[in-house]
Amino acid sequence: MLPRANLTGLDVMPGMVYFIMVTSLLFFLYGAEEARGEQRWYQLELVRTLPGFTGNRLGKLLFWMLLTGIFYLIFFTAVVLYILEVHGSETIHEVPHALLYTVLCWWAPFFLSAVLGYVLYSLTSSLYSYVLIALAWFLIMPYNAMVLGDIVPKEVTGWLIVGDPNIELVMGIYDMESQRVNRGFFIQRAVAAVVIIGAYTGLTWTRPVRQFALVCMAGALILPVFSPYVPYLTDEGWSVYSYAPAAPIDEKELQYSVDHVYMKITHGKSNHDLSYRYEADLEAENGTISFALWDDFEVKEVMLGDKRIAYTQQEDLLTLKLPSREGRLKLTAATQTYESVGPHFAELPSVLPWYPMHPAEALDPYHSGRKERYRIEVTGSESSQIHTNLSPAGKGVWEGQAYGPTIFYGEYVEDGGLLRPAFVSQKAAVRTHNAHKLIVQEARSRLAETAELPGRGVIMTTINEFSANPDEYFTSPDSISLTLDVLFLAQPPYASSDFHQRIMLFIDLYSGDIENTQISFYEDVYGQAFMEQLREQYVPLPDEEKERLIRKWYNETQGLLTPEQVLEDLKHAGS
Repeated sequence: MLPRANLTGLDVMPGMVYFIMVTSLLFFLYGAEEARGEQRWYQLELVRTLPGFTGNRLGKLLFWMLLTGIFYLIFFTAVVLYILEVHGSETIHEVPHALLYTVLCWWAPFFLSAVLGYVLYSLTSSLYSYVLIALAWFLIMPYNAMVLGDIVPKEVTGWLIVGDPNIELVMGIYDMESQRVNRGFFIQRAVAAVVIIGAYTGLTWTRPVRQFALVCMAGALILPVFSPYVPYLTDEGWSVYSYAPAAPIDEKELQYSVDHVYMKITHGKSNHDLSYRYEADLEAENGTISFALWDDFEVKEVMLGDKRIAYTQQEDLLTLKLPSREGRLKLTAATQTYESVGPHFAELPSVLPWYPMHPAEALDPYHSGRKERYRIEVTGSESSQIHTNLSPAGKGVWEGQAYGPTIFYGEYVEDGGLLRPAFVSQKAAVRTHNAHKLIVQEARSRLAETAELPGRGVIMTTINEFSANPDEYFTSPDSISLTLDVLFLAQPPYASSDFHQRIMLFIDLYSGDIENTQISFYEDVYGQAFMEQLREQYVPLPDEEKERLIRKWYNETQGLLTPEQVLEDLKHAGS
């Protein structure tokens, strides 16, 4: 990514990984040549016999630090000055992040590669040294994770890489983590530095120093096992979608209500770590109730009052066996896999069951939303970077009435009723909002419906679908899909391909896409016979008649349209 056409902002720094890898290889070879030159002229043996041996060895390390540091500063300064000259006002606030990121992911690999190249050549002093150098270079560079991602677990490759171990994930998946140095980065660089410099020390110094270096290296190698922070992000291979249970839920399990909810949320700032304690006043009509809750949030304990109660958690449903019909419900849950949480961000919208939700509300938060009183306490995150739909009630505490708690942590900006990631411009956010607004206005006019776009909009980076309750809507930066579905159409009681197909038939007729004869997809979905009749009887109709039919189908089915009903109504169309 060196061509200047690609240098559009400081956010491109992670994309320059291949240049950094090649440069690191050159420093590997430079370190090897340093060792080869010493051996050719017997410099090490000579220095050992002279005063100042320790200073000579430390001086070599400092010289390598200085050499690689100068190279890094020249290159970094050139890139930054070019970007600021062209895109200055938009990217200057990113310079501190870029500086810290590149020190750890550019300069650290340069310096440690030179030291490791010296060590590896000193150990073998032959052509085989270059084989070891190539292997070591591959193992500690980000390319390691790209190639071995499906073979070696991230828990291993993430600690080996002296660079950015998340290079594939921060560009387009975890945008909020791009150029953000998590605490695991510092621990990994410290481990790498102690091991590599320890090897250099053990190779060149006398026995007492060598023994101390070996002890330090052993301690450093053990540290990743006990470290509460990791440098890597695991890719769970899925995106956040709307909730739909795998099977119908017994209506008796839905007859309950909660209020006066208290949540204490702890953000782990490592990978996808997040945990919380949930408490609520519960009133139930039956002894068994069910909450919607993503399986990613593993429930650790459930109590009603001071009694532990039995529960089952499967297929995004938490079912409780109650000893009594009312009381203070308490549960603890934690996740290490939820995609909407990272070391530097958390996207926890009120419309998704990251917290225990009533299944009816989780299925259709816009039409079945329930307002409760909440008091939320968040630890592990800076209060200044937390955005919520509740009112401040002290440092790290928020409370108020809401259709569930919305908690966003990270570099977000709230302006004009829109909450957006800092890298999304206000102009782009307004454009997305207006696109949703136009869809709603058109649907209100065509369907004679009163649904409205909620007043507060939130742009998420980890959601692929539009979702909303009466107060807030949530969408991705580049998508305006499902606005019609969520606000106007019926929602599935459970994951059903038949339900989805019926909704899609209405949407295809509403949008007019089904009239496109160039798309063979519809024949595969609805059948060739149906499509032939549709094109013969529906397509030639006047626009006014089509609009009448669409409104009729909406009023009668809320979008749950079948091909049989379409054909039946077409028999009387125009009469």
